[in-house]
Amino acid sequence: MNIEYTENVSEQKWNKIVRNSENSYFFHTPAWAKILQETYGYRIATRLYEIEGDEILIPMMEGKKYGFSYYHSMPSGYGGIFSASDLSSEILKKILKDIVGGRHLFFYLSLPPFFSFSIQEDSTIRQVNSEWNYTHMISLEKGFEYLWKNKFKRDLKRGIKKAEQNNVEIINTNKLESFELFYSLYKNRSEVWGYEVPPHPWKLYENLHKFGSSHVQLRLAVKDCKTIAGLITFEYGDSIFRWMNASLKKYLKYYPNNLLDKEVIEYACKMGFKYYNFGASGNLEGVRKYKERFGAEKVELKKYRVVSRLGKLANMILRKS
Repeated sequence: MNIEYTENVSEQKWNKIVRNSENSYFFHTPAWAKILQETYGYRIATRLYEIEGDEILIPMMEGKKYGFSYYHSMPSGYGGIFSASDLSSEILKKILKDIVGGRHLFFYLSLPPFFSFSIQEDSTIRQVNSEWNYTHMISLEKGFEYLWKNKFKRDLKRGIKKAEQNNVEIINTNKLESFELFYSLYKNRSEVWGYEVPPHPWKLYENLHKFGSSHVQLRLAVKDCKTIAGLITFEYGDSIFRWMNASLKKYLKYYPNNLLDKEVIEYACKMGFKYYNFGASGNLEGVRKYKERFGAEKVELKKYRVVSRLGKLANMILRKS
């Protein structure tokens, strides 16, 4: 079986394949790849394979370290392998092993919710276990009224009503200065979390504004003309992904985050989205419980790592050192 691919994939073709695929997210698009490239210096390394007449797209980025490289589909989000037809375990294994070799040591594949394929693991292809291998999601198909009456917990609804009674206003805005306001909230929260420098640089938010188009949405919670919380979401396919939230600790008594999420969920139902994806919580118990108050349910995620022969040797040396 011949394996041929090109990295010369037009944005038009890339977008078309992802848009017509199930379980696709903003993370799979050329726009997200551009954001990662401009922010962190990754090289866009997306491949389009053609095998037995089928086109197979793998959105991915290349990073470099110590003169070697690794691939990731996709950093800071979900990756995937997109094909119009089901791929056999044999073809999948052949593709995955084709990606590594030479100075390309590793390939990391992070799959989105409900995305699975049949592949037999071996010494080269292994599933990665992590406390972050899950997300929380709400099905929106029964509509907002159903969720409010049957899924939202009583204390959550009290918080939402308190926010409304205290005149917390939600503003949907995608101006650059609004992203700057959000980043100031994020910096403030990062200090509370114990970071000397925020994990995400300002350049990431600048590029979200620049390349995110209509898929990246920013909502700010305002009280008495002061921005007290914000939420960035990614709208794509049948889901809205809750990407980043930040708020001022002093104003949490007004429950701005409850109101922000409620507004997004209500909007998502009106616009016909099927899911609201809260993202992973890791071992953060309070974050997990917050999401479950909306009726969000845990969904397992799968991650794989493909290692070249040289990568295995490097791992052995590192373990012994």
